[in-house]
Amino acid sequence: MLSIEEMALLFSMKGIQKAGARFDIEKLRWFNQHYLQGLSDEVLAEICITFSEPLRSIGEGRVKTALNLVKERLIIPQDLYNEHGYFFSAPESYDEKAVAKQWKNETSLLLADFVSRCVETSFSEEALEACLKKFVEEKALSIGALMAPLRLALVGALKGPSVYSIMQFIGKEEASRRIARAVQFLKA
Repeated sequence: MLSIEEMALLFSMKGIQKAGARFDIEKLRWFNQHYLQGLSDEVLAEICITFSEPLRSIGEGRVKTALNLVKERLIIPQDLYNEHGYFFSAPESYDEKAVAKQWKNETSLLLADFVSRCVETSFSEEALEACLKKFVEEKALSIGALMAPLRLALVGALKGPSVYSIMQFIGKEEASRRIARAVQFLKA
């Protein structure tokens, strides 16, 4: 252990700036996001479950699967549930601006028709994508005409990972329920 005199000899004022220290919350958020991305899925799932009470009843396997879809978007562990809670529960409401812009008169009928077709598939991401492409081709629509309303029905907003990933994650029954609820709730 060094004495005070020895420590004083090691210390220098050279390089110390006159300006006060500045706390940069954005840099802190970036560092935290980078740190979380470096964690294994098992460790990150455990941390997310620890910091988010609602995730404790979900199960580690399901949490890890959701993490695989949004890990790069997490800034703090609570973001898995707070920002991506649609993985674990259906939306309670729908983004009003997105609905006004994306939900047209024919949207409800199109979504109902689409869901009746996609439940006949294996419900893998690839099968869902192929089903959607075939559907919009048959109906002479753009993919965007169905993709945005579909995302609204599943998530409640225009955010999140691939719609196909979300649908596969929540499964046939839950996807069908969410779409049926949106069709009923958002009839134009």
